[in-house]
Amino acid sequence: MKGMTAMSLEEKQRRGFEDRLGRIRACASNTMGEVHIGPSEDRRYAEGKPKNRVRVKSRKAKQVKVGEGSNKVLVPVAVVLGILAMFVGLAATFQLFDPRGLLQLPSPHAALDPYMSYAPFAFGLPLALAFAWTFQLNNFLRRAALIGGLAVGFVYHPQLVDRFPGTHVAAFNKEYVKTVRSDLRAPTG
Repeated sequence: MKGMTAMSLEEKQRRGFEDRLGRIRACASNTMGEVHIGPSEDRRYAEGKPKNRVRVKSRKAKQVKVGEGSNKVLVPVAVVLGILAMFVGLAATFQLFDPRGLLQLPSPHAALDPYMSYAPFAFGLPLALAFAWTFQLNNFLRRAALIGGLAVGFVYHPQLVDRFPGTHVAAFNKEYVKTVRSDLRAPTG
């Protein structure tokens, strides 16, 4: 079967070549098909073609990563997070070791008594580092702002208690807030 198909194809090609050669010898046109000039009459054929139109591609929503913002935004956020971490450290220290706190644990060792005023850093610093990791505060300025917020929260704790007594009453107790506010207002002599 394959031989017959090849043979008939070969025969058609030979006949087509002989026809063209005969037209060339007769000085006739040397074409095998029809050439149409002008618009196509077949609308069905024209509808499938792509048109030359300007296509506006829709933009994909940019995936913003946390911490990818500018320093103008993230440095103040880092300061606030540092103050918050120190607030948690101060509240944890009060509730654990102060006689007015919930647990009232004794000092771990008598040699540590002079350093117990810095115990809020033991609770606040790990929380601040967790904030730095969570919010990707990776560069020096953001980390410095976070540590600065810790220091501000520690140094200005009495002023913050005086400014926001209701928040501190909830985290500490009324007696503590009253004591801190009276110590702040007492004349230094």
